Amino acid sequence: MKARVIVTLECNRHCEGCSNTHDAFLQHEVLDNIRDLLSYEEIIITGGEPMLIPDKVILFAHVLRRRLNYEGKIYMYTALFKKDLWTEYRDLFTYINGIHFTIHDGASDQDVMELKLLSERLPQQSGISFRLDIDTRLYERYDFSNINFSAWSVVRRLKWLDNCKLPEEEKLFIFDLKGA
Repeated sequence: MKARVIVTLECNRHCEGCSNTHDAFLQHEVLDNIRDLLSYEEIIITGGEPMLIPDKVILFAHVLRRRLNYEGKIYMYTALFKKDLWTEYRDLFTYINGIHFTIHDGASDQDVMELKLLSERLPQQSGISFRLDIDTRLYERYDFSNINFSAWSVVRRLKWLDNCKLPEEEKLFIFDLKGA
């Protein structure tokens, strides 16, 4: 079983049809104790946008790995990279098994340039899974051929689904790190 943990409801995107505001995702449990996650084989850190609060996400992953000796997999779902966040990303690599990065339909030219920079900075052969989803609608506006995707474990074209459901093998929690 997997635990999908929304660590913040804040997001810089406000995408139309956001799956995290869909009724299926609003049915969740509030997580009061981080120890309750230890029985899950995989923990997915998500939001809103977790990289709006990178220091708290790093501490959350650190507590799971180092203080509570969590041995399962930890992944982070994000859509935010800015060059000034590189140190935080590198720090996260110490604790997590992978990043699932999505570039959404509303992406700007700057977002695409930041994706290129992130792609250049990702470590090769790190043992970390780097998964990238690019919304198919972006291919109408951008040419991604000048981006080196070799460090990404998976690169997929994401077809947007309205009312995306939470997978059956996942349980959704909210553990608001912003107030922590």
